[in-house]
Amino acid sequence: SLARAKLELARALFEDNQSREAKALFEEVAQSTVPEQVVPVLEGYQGALRERDSWHGSVSMGTGYNSNINQGNGMTTRTQVCSFFECIETNRKMPVPIKSSSLVYDAVAERRFQIEGNHHLLVRGLSYGNYYHRHKEDEPQTYYDDNTSVIYVGYNYLSALDDVSVSPLFESYWGDRHNKYQATGLRTEWKHTL
Repeated sequence: SLARAKLELARALFEDNQSREAKALFEEVAQSTVPEQVVPVLEGYQGALRERDSWHGSVSMGTGYNSNINQGNGMTTRTQVCSFFECIETNRKMPVPIKSSSLVYDAVAERRFQIEGNHHLLVRGLSYGNYYHRHKEDEPQTYYDDNTSVIYVGYNYLSALDDVSVSPLFESYWGDRHNKYQATGLRTEWKHTL
C-alpha cells in the first residue's frame, strides 16, 4: 500500500538524518489508516525525532589532586654577572610546589538545527576546569582555579554514513580570577561509519 511505502521512505530518511522530511512523512502515515500494531512504531519514530531536534549535553563533577598547582620547583638559581670591574652575584628562589585537592568539572551542550536535507547548523559549547582548595601557604591574592570554555558554531553535513563539520570557534581561558587569553580558530572533523 501507499502508506507502507511512505513509512519505509520515512524510516530511510530518518536513518539518513533528514529529520524534517522524515517527520512530514511520518505525520502523513499517522493521518492515514494504518494497522494498530504500526501506531507504536510511528510514535517511537516521532519521539526519536523530537529528541534528535533538542539540546544534548552532559555535566560531570569529581575530585582531583595536583602535587604542584603553582608550577614551582623550590630551586634556587645563583647567577654571576661580571663586567670589567666587578662581579655581582644574584640568587633567585622559585616557589616551593603547593599540593591541593580540587573539584574537577566539565559541561558540554550541543544542538543541530536542520537547514535542509542533510545540511545543518551545529552549535556546541564546552567548559571544563578545576576549583582548588585554598591553603595557608598561598599568597593572599593568588588563586589557582582554572577554566577553559569553547564555543563552536558552524556547518554540519550529517547522513547515515558521514558526519562532516566545519566550525569557527572561540576559546577563553580563565585563571587566577581573570581572563588569561582568548583565541579564535577553525575546527574541521569528519566521521565515517564503516
